[in-house]
Amino acid sequence: MSAAPPVLEVEDLCVELDGRDGAAPRRLVDRVSFTVGPGEVLGVVGESGSGKSLTMLAIAGLLPPGVRASGRVRLAGRTLDGLDDAALAALRGREFGFVFQDPFASLNPVRRVGSLLVESVLRHRALDRTAARVRAIESLRAVGLPDPEQRVDHYPHQLSGGQRQRALIALALVNGPRLLIADEPTTALDPTVRLAILDLLVAGAGERGTVLVTHDFGVAERACTTIAVMYHGRLVEHGPASAVLAAPRHPYTRALLDAVPRFHGPPPAAIAGTPPSGPVPDGCAFRARCARADAACAATPEPVAHGAVRVACHHVGTSQMAAAGGQGA
Repeated sequence: MSAAPPVLEVEDLCVELDGRDGAAPRRLVDRVSFTVGPGEVLGVVGESGSGKSLTMLAIAGLLPPGVRASGRVRLAGRTLDGLDDAALAALRGREFGFVFQDPFASLNPVRRVGSLLVESVLRHRALDRTAARVRAIESLRAVGLPDPEQRVDHYPHQLSGGQRQRALIALALVNGPRLLIADEPTTALDPTVRLAILDLLVAGAGERGTVLVTHDFGVAERACTTIAVMYHGRLVEHGPASAVLAAPRHPYTRALLDAVPRFHGPPPAAIAGTPPSGPVPDGCAFRARCARADAACAATPEPVAHGAVRVACHHVGTSQMAAAGGQGA
């Protein structure tokens, strides 16, 4: 039996900031490619400024003025790149949902939570207002919001942080989209609520494709089936979560894992140096922080398959990398 076609296909996605006064554009995301299959939860991991959120905004057609994307984006076989704002708006909320980091900022403070869900259903589904309200309540119940029949008429300030995040997830999922993009959906939550939200995203995946953006490798370990590691606008490692976690091949991935606090084992180790800023440079962007960098790293590494994992590093598979271990190796 042939494999199911991908829900999301991203090929050579680049994001550039327009230059001022005739200056050349500044590239912020460089040739990112990945797919997300039905039921897959892809974790996009990296420090702040690595290009994770910008990549997701480009996929969803939500880039701000002065920032433009190129490359190929397909959702369930349909090409999204090149669509105008009206066509993309018709797909958002129906074919794909987006969960932002701060639910209080994402929900309209002067509108009842249920009215937002009802409006989305009426826009995308052939239902009357009564049926749309029933669907909104069912969506709130599906994400574990207590007393959804009452909460549907509450304003955002009447809900706790965890409840607002659940309501935002319900809004993203109310029309049964093929793809869910969740950008740092648990950052502002306490640890107990964070785990509940992660379990909710995983348990409800079904045939939907899910992309979970996080700077926290611990979150990716718990929730994701596949992991893509980004550094300064490039994808440096991508593969099954089990393979990436068991034997990280890129020095940056190893450093991120060494920085995760553990109940047992050595204390977390901070990554040396600071993340770079500015446009994507030539060469390996991690070389200034990498103990294994040499003259070869001045050239930009291309992703190469090593088993099921693709890695962009000149030293993967060499004796130099095989002997490395620990943070910065």
